[in-house]
Amino acid sequence: MWITDGPAVLMDSAEAGAELNVEYPGGGLPVQAGISLPPGRWRVRAVHTEADEENWIGQERTEPRRPRRPDPRLDRLTCDFAGHDGT
Repeated sequence: MWITDGPAVLMDSAEAGAELNVEYPGGGLPVQAGISLPPGRWRVRAVHTEADEENWIGQERTEPRRPRRPDPRLDRLTCDFAGHDGT
């Protein structure tokens, strides 16, 4: 779970977050993309696949985390189990 207080930044994982605004010796800044996220709790799913040593891809998906609702079946199962001894 990832908890945010607002917008985030997508960046190349080869860069340190503290260096996003530091210019390269040859000029230019690391590539970054601002993402508008509302504050909240997020579930992050990620996958990394390699075809060979030179070809690979990493993908991440962010989904809102919804609070779990109690499952009413669990209450019924607990009651059924409690009464299983015949009482």
